[in-house]
Amino acid sequence: MKNNKRGISLIVLIVTIIVIIILAAVVILTLSKNNPVESARKARFMEDVRSFQDELALSVSKDYVTKKENRNEKFNATDFDDMKNYIPSFTKDYKDKFTIQEDELVYNKDNVTENEKKCLDELGIGTKKENFAKKVAEDPKTYYGKYVINYTTDHSETENAVEKWQIFHSDGENIYLIADDYIDGQYAPNGKKGNSIRKNNTNYQLSFDNVYNDYEGSQNIIKDSKAKKWIEWVDSYPNSTNENIRAVAYMLDTSENVWGKYAGSKAKYAIGGPTLEMFVESYNKSHDANLACKEMTDVGYKIGYTHGNYNNYLTGLPNYGIGFNDTLYVIKDISKAEGVWLSSPVCTNVKYYNLMRIYYSSRGTIYVNFLSSKESKLGFRPVVCLKSDISLKASGEDFVIE
Repeated sequence: MKNNKRGISLIVLIVTIIVIIILAAVVILTLSKNNPVESARKARFMEDVRSFQDELALSVSKDYVTKKENRNEKFNATDFDDMKNYIPSFTKDYKDKFTIQEDELVYNKDNVTENEKKCLDELGIGTKKENFAKKVAEDPKTYYGKYVINYTTDHSETENAVEKWQIFHSDGENIYLIADDYIDGQYAPNGKKGNSIRKNNTNYQLSFDNVYNDYEGSQNIIKDSKAKKWIEWVDSYPNSTNENIRAVAYMLDTSENVWGKYAGSKAKYAIGGPTLEMFVESYNKSHDANLACKEMTDVGYKIGYTHGNYNNYLTGLPNYGIGFNDTLYVIKDISKAEGVWLSSPVCTNVKYYNLMRIYYSSRGTIYVNFLSSKESKLGFRPVVCLKSDISLKASGEDFVIE
């Protein structure tokens, strides 16, 4: 028995020594900064970033070869899909860490770790420059509603469609402009298969009777629209083929031959009108309001206040007396049209025909309501998303693109 006890004590001693050696090794590796796990992580990070740089350089080179002396604009990208266009190996692990500015890969200092920052500095990667859109987003009451007097569509079919553009919104990355009036039906583009909008009592009252037939539904927006981030509804109902979402797909068709005709050289894309989500974000910022449209059904959005009930309409939007010109959101003269189409379906009992709209009531208040997409009392006010590198400069009471 005595021998057994001595044997057990020896095994315990050996195990204890081994554990101490392992712990000591971990401490030494940590203190000496030679942690193999951390070293492997660093190596992979740097290898990925070098690959991003190489692929971006290749994309730039190809663009130079294609355009030759006509390459007037450098690459700028913030959205993940845009980044992938220039850097095919770019993954979602890095989507908030990097952007492209003026052909260069840059990083967002707020979204990288200290170790990653050291690696990026070692690789010579610069930090993301603050763009003008962030300045607009931080001071909406100064900028929203102001005119940008030198934006042009650069397209012969739409160059005379809009006389003035107003600053509608900024999400901190891009500035969004809206036409300050309804467009004449002659400037409303055909759908992707050539069907046209229907006119009614005036040239400005337009409906979707024919053009919605060019679209299948949510999948058109998910696959093809550059504005898909502004309509979360399609993520929840990606296979919807209702007439209402098919009409919305037309309004959010950013392709060159549809609303892309309004996207000039300074714009990332154009759409046929703001979505409900875009309107809510803009109005909340300009009015210190608390509108919300996150509640949805398989038919469309509900709207309400963050602290109250949601419905398929909202009557009498609040005006907090801040001296803001609400004609940014509604046009009070109804001689052309009675309101503007929003690029969003609405939750109603009638499933197939209703879209959201904004209109100005005879009581002097703004309403968010719905109307059948097959009626023709409403008009279109296109919206353009300016590129992220765009800066604005004051010109009297207006602004110009620098």
